[in-house]
Amino acid sequence: MTPVQLTAFLSRAPLFAALSGAARASVCLRMDVVDLRSGETLFSEGDAGDAWYVIIKGEIAIVKNTASGAPHELARLESGEAFGEMALLDNAARVATAVAETRATLARLPATQLHALLAEEPHVAAQLILAMARVLCARQRELTSVLTDLVDDPQTAPPGPHEMMAVLLGLRG
Repeated sequence: MTPVQLTAFLSRAPLFAALSGAARASVCLRMDVVDLRSGETLFSEGDAGDAWYVIIKGEIAIVKNTASGAPHELARLESGEAFGEMALLDNAARVATAVAETRATLARLPATQLHALLAEEPHVAAQLILAMARVLCARQRELTSVLTDLVDDPQTAPPGPHEMMAVLLGLRG
């Protein structure tokens, strides 16, 4: 995918709607393209947060390890959606694993390129970081809604692993 094709794709992605054409082009020049096979892990929980990703095509599952060892899918993301901003912005380890559910093509913005953008074109970097913040705000609102529902009516919460095992073994319900 050429920078021109990437810029054209991003011009249609809602995440980049607030960026000017010149700002999108500048960001695209700093991105590279990553192709993944179905089932391939992009990064794992605990890895260093070294890049931010925008899905060009395919599906990516964001999966969190649980205390029981069984992974839990937090999100399934599609073309035009982005992920990885938390670790990129706060320089912390990845909090979940990203796995390609299908063949996928991603645009990748390395942390080094974001820092270069901050130094060289702070107005463009500010627009991009604001777009990332909007994604984080939307996710936080969704999480707050889910938590509110659980607090208001704990009976609507899905059973935990111990309760589910009791049901499966016929000890309850």
